[in-house]
Amino acid sequence: SSLSGTPCSFTTARNASMPGDRMVGKDGTYTESFYVNCDVNATDGTSGAHIVLIAENERQVFVNGDGSYTPVKIYNCSYWEIEGIYAQSADLDGGSPAVFLVYNSSYLTIRRNLAVHPNRYVNDHGISIFGGGSNDLIEENEVYENFRGGVELQDGITDTIVRRNYVNSRLTEDLIDGVGSTNPTRGDSSFACYPCNNNIFENNISENSEFGINIEPTGL
Repeated sequence: SSLSGTPCSFTTARNASMPGDRMVGKDGTYTESFYVNCDVNATDGTSGAHIVLIAENERQVFVNGDGSYTPVKIYNCSYWEIEGIYAQSADLDGGSPAVFLVYNSSYLTIRRNLAVHPNRYVNDHGISIFGGGSNDLIEENEVYENFRGGVELQDGITDTIVRRNYVNSRLTEDLIDGVGSTNPTRGDSSFACYPCNNNIFENNISENSEFGINIEPTGL
C-alpha cells in the first residue's frame, strides 16, 4: 500500500494514517487481516477529511483468508472508506466470522468490494455490521457463497444506507458438522436488519437465498 505517495506496508500506512490520507492497495494476494481499530492501531477520519483504503485496481487486492481470521475488520472507527477490495474466507472449525466485519463504527463507506465464502463453522455473514454505530453507507458490493446472510445489520444499527448491492449464495450448502441455518441447501437471507430502525435498503439484488430481506424493527 502507499500513504501520500510513499510505498509502504499496509500496517505501516494504517498506523500512520491521518484524516485526509489515502492508502492505495497494490495488486496481489494478501494472507493477513486488513484490521483497523481506531481505539488501538489507527485514528478516525473527520467529516471533511475521510481516511481511504482503496485498491489501485479494483478487486485486484485479494485478501485470501483461511478461516482463522476475518479478512477485513473495522472496529471503533468513523469516517473511513473501504473500496475495491476482494476478500475471501474459508471453512475452519473454531475460526473467525465474516468476510467484512464492522463493529461499533459510524460514517463508514463500504463500496464496490467483493466478499466470498464466509466460514461455515461460524454463524456469520459476508458483510456484517454490528455492535452499534450509525450513518454507514454499504454500496455496490457483491457477496457470494453465503450460507447464512449476505449483508447484515445487527444490534440496533441506525441511519445506515444499503443500496445497489448484489448477493448470490450460489446454492452454498451447510456443512454437516458446521453451523446449521434456516435452509441448509442455500443462503438464508441476502439482506437482513435485526433489530434495527431508520435504515434504508434500496435497489439491491438477491439470488439463490431463502429470503431476499429480513427485517426485525426495534420498539415493538
